[in-house]
Amino acid sequence: MIKLILSLLFITSCMEQNIKTPEGVLKKYVESRFKGEKIEDLKDYVSDKYFESQQGLRDTKFDKLDHIKKKKFKFISKSCNESSCKLTYYVSYASYEGKTKNTDTETKKIATLIPSGESWVIDSIDHIKTYHDIDQKIEITP
Repeated sequence: MIKLILSLLFITSCMEQNIKTPEGVLKKYVESRFKGEKIEDLKDYVSDKYFESQQGLRDTKFDKLDHIKKKKFKFISKSCNESSCKLTYYVSYASYEGKTKNTDTETKKIATLIPSGESWVIDSIDHIKTYHDIDQKIEITP
């Protein structure tokens, strides 16, 4: 019984420490967004500058990503020093309208994180490239 309690405490402390790393903060933010959490609910993981830059998404379909399902997330590269950390990462996801899939998207991004107390926060996210595979015909009207 004591071994079980100690194991659970160890696992819990490892998980909490992981969220304090740049990779842990970014992964938690991305995973939470794909689970439908709004940016406003994730303010602890972003800088004030990034939070303000995302306020244009309020009350749009991109405020809550419940119509998008994450398929893959992976880190590509990392470049850190004591004042910032740049993480290049890849995300693929599908967007849906009801139960009908509209698009598959693959995107590569760079997140810049800065230290905040004992943890890190996302200060910016920049796109490198994005590929969309659209399942529907696009109608072009002159």
